[in-house]
Amino acid sequence: MKVINIYNGRKERGGEDVIFELISYLLKKKDIDVEDIKVKELNYDQNSFLKVSAFFSGIFSISSFFKFSRIFKEKKPDIVHIHNLYPSISPSIFLAAKLTRTPIVYHSHNFLLTCPVGSHFINNTACEKCTKSAGFNTLKYNCRGNILESTGYWLRFLVSRIFGFFHRYCSAVIVVSEFSKNMLIKSGFKENKIALLPNSVKVPINVQTELSRKYILFVGRVNFEKGIYDFISAAQNLSHLDFLVVGDGPLKDKIEKSSPTNTKFVGWKDKDSLKEIYSKSLIAIVPSWSYETFGLTAAEAMSHGLPTIVADRGALSEFSRNEKTALTYKPGDVNDLCQKIITLTSDDKKYNKLSVSGRELIKNKFSHDLYVSRLLLIYQSLIKKESKNES
Repeated sequence: MKVINIYNGRKERGGEDVIFELISYLLKKKDIDVEDIKVKELNYDQNSFLKVSAFFSGIFSISSFFKFSRIFKEKKPDIVHIHNLYPSISPSIFLAAKLTRTPIVYHSHNFLLTCPVGSHFINNTACEKCTKSAGFNTLKYNCRGNILESTGYWLRFLVSRIFGFFHRYCSAVIVVSEFSKNMLIKSGFKENKIALLPNSVKVPINVQTELSRKYILFVGRVNFEKGIYDFISAAQNLSHLDFLVVGDGPLKDKIEKSSPTNTKFVGWKDKDSLKEIYSKSLIAIVPSWSYETFGLTAAEAMSHGLPTIVADRGALSEFSRNEKTALTYKPGDVNDLCQKIITLTSDDKKYNKLSVSGRELIKNKFSHDLYVSRLLLIYQSLIKKESKNES
């Protein structure tokens, strides 16, 4: 089997980079012939011409169409796996794949197929106004905070829907949670066009723990959407506990200055440093107010045996299993969040049970071995379908 793994890189490294690299690594371990193509994102911020160019190329890039048509004809891959189209690649790659009879899967890491700006979050609240529409609300509410940008995002979304690039030309759309799958179905995607492939987490063989576990932990971007204010409010209400924020973001400096004395900010940390932090932490909180497509921070914390409390929103709820593997609280309900923290810190039996069951869930459902097996089944079904169409 020959696979071409394609990614339009972003300026800031994120979860898509991790999955792009992980897929390549896991397939190569299975002796699959994989070729990675990563298109670098240019810096458009200081160049008006490049901004305009990126706007048009994001809708339909003619140069990208010819480039990938040539690649598909020369390489003759069995599968093309693409992770991000914008701004340079664009949906024109789907037409190139269709004309060369190349099965192509789109890995949906965000909500760009159901929301023009990919977040389903506006005016500090979750929003589904564009799920079943042509996205005009992007202009109405100026979702990007800049009318020209909002217009560009809307037009990109509108053209994609009118021509059915994802519905008609894409062989399958990979989603990372049941929640994401249901959002696509709501927006008109046929269920047989959607492939469920939850993200994978490397589960530590041995969990490092310290007897003096003490931190209530937040890992993530420090902004409103990720629920940082719920976390800080909980710290204010539970002054006898120590709270730790790992991450950076637009609100970090402002919030750090006004935070209670029992809250510590340490910025971004690499994987090794984060492992040490997990070993010193008592509970992980994932308080996101916006929809999450998966919830990698929750999965990682649970894989280290940390009892985890997640916001009951988006895909995060799927980690709960009726509160048998993680606890949930309603976003914005700080009293409920504090009560859940108190429950875990005062009930050793419940704490230990959640620690074990949460780690077992991640180990059994989101391991690397299971992930690559599921991925290969998706590939094989699409190759088989394409061979039937040719015969």
